[in-house]
Amino acid sequence: MTTPPVVVGVDDSIDARSAVLWAAAEAMLAGTSLLVVHSPALPLSAPPAHLSAALRACDDVGSAVLDSAIALARVSQPQLAVQRLLSHADPVQALVDVSAEAQLVVLGARTAPVGEMSLLASKRLTVSAHAHCPVLLLGPVSSFSPPSAISRVVVGAGTTRAGRAAVGFAAAEAARRAVPLHLVRLERPLADGASAVAERLPGAEDELAEVALAEAAAVLRREHPGLVVVPVLAWGEAADVLPGYSDGSTVLVVGCHHSDDHWSTRLGPVATSVVHRNRGPVVVVGHAWRRHERDSGAEPSVRYPVPT
Repeated sequence: MTTPPVVVGVDDSIDARSAVLWAAAEAMLAGTSLLVVHSPALPLSAPPAHLSAALRACDDVGSAVLDSAIALARVSQPQLAVQRLLSHADPVQALVDVSAEAQLVVLGARTAPVGEMSLLASKRLTVSAHAHCPVLLLGPVSSFSPPSAISRVVVGAGTTRAGRAAVGFAAAEAARRAVPLHLVRLERPLADGASAVAERLPGAEDELAEVALAEAAAVLRREHPGLVVVPVLAWGEAADVLPGYSDGSTVLVVGCHHSDDHWSTRLGPVATSVVHRNRGPVVVVGHAWRRHERDSGAEPSVRYPVPT
């Protein structure tokens, strides 16, 4: 079975260049290829007689954007197999479409000044809400660090369908990277008004919560022998607590609720809070994630595409 590629959406922003560097390193780590996707802005007001020329000009600009991104990927990872896609679809729809055959979609941050925000960065919530695979959203460029700098994966111990998908992905990702998985169980704030984000070691508070968390950690250790699972009890609302784990050394994984509304950007309150406040890479996982492809156990191999 062909290993699904890592996909990165690009434009001409600095955010997209950071995404290319991350996605290239991620593809090498996963032993697969990189697919670089760009959708140029199509002319809206060109006279009919000049429409073909205007479209060719847009394609020329789009090809230049792709050439620049591919060159950056190959400089950073010389042995990486890189493919390209110049799409005339809406940028969001193009990425959602290719996500059906991808293992991960990588998008840049949103650090440009107001009024200059990159198109793909501004649309990343919509992509996350509809993608068929996990979507990795980078933090601000100023805090960018490569995948090799990641020292832990953090995920909330969710029990919803999306939450379970997020835990499954996070465990597989931590095992693949050989880093600890921090499994965070959120409890309601204490009645006496104590800190809503206080973190305590298991056993310091609610015994029932401790037992449930220990059982969940044990299941993950059985599924991934050798995986270090660090159970953590935290008090507060997930939407308030989890963003605090987002930094340049952490991959924070959250579940989202996919919507049938084509224009919806609703991810659920927790995922939305994390995405808007992230300082490092955040992976948004919907229930559509194809777990069997990620956990097949097959040795990865680099796939060489048709030359561009």
